[in-house]
Amino acid sequence: MNRVIIFLFILLSFSSCSQKWTFEEKQSNKEFPFHYTLSFKNTEDKSKIKLQKIEDTKDSKLLLQIVDNNIVGIPGVRIKIISQINQSTIDLNTNNDGKISVKLEPGEYLIKVSSSSFDDFRSGIKILKNSTLTLKIELFNSKKFIRYVVHSKEKLSEKLQNQIFECVKNGHYTMNFSPTECSESSFYKVFLEI
Repeated sequence: MNRVIIFLFILLSFSSCSQKWTFEEKQSNKEFPFHYTLSFKNTEDKSKIKLQKIEDTKDSKLLLQIVDNNIVGIPGVRIKIISQINQSTIDLNTNNDGKISVKLEPGEYLIKVSSSSFDDFRSGIKILKNSTLTLKIELFNSKKFIRYVVHSKEKLSEKLQNQIFECVKNGHYTMNFSPTECSESSFYKVFLEI
């Protein structure tokens, strides 16, 4: 019973930090029958907005493209444009190329971008009289988890689980990290799950 309570505490404390540690015991004759999984939320990058151009035109409007980190347009992204003058809203979805085009009155607006597969994004913009503002917003997907698997010959102690967790966590956020740096090959091995 104490082991279950300790394990639940460890599981809850790790998941609250955007990491998840789970234990799965395999009953087999393999050399490394005990399997653990460690997941980290992908936080390496952030969404960003880039001004493409402002040009003089007959009408005031916004041209917006939503792209992923490979600069590919994302279709079906929800865009909410909120006037900061009268709080009126316009709800749109991007087309197959990840683009929208909308005429707006001159003024300040809040843009809210949301997608089930990508991080939400918000930014303020200013539309000038007789000008077209062209923006590109690159969304980042930090909703993905990167998983590491630990295979061990024996059930790992709580202390050793914490040591492996800290090793992987510290290495995960550095360049050129190899999970084998956190392995003790005769007792347990750490792998990046692909």
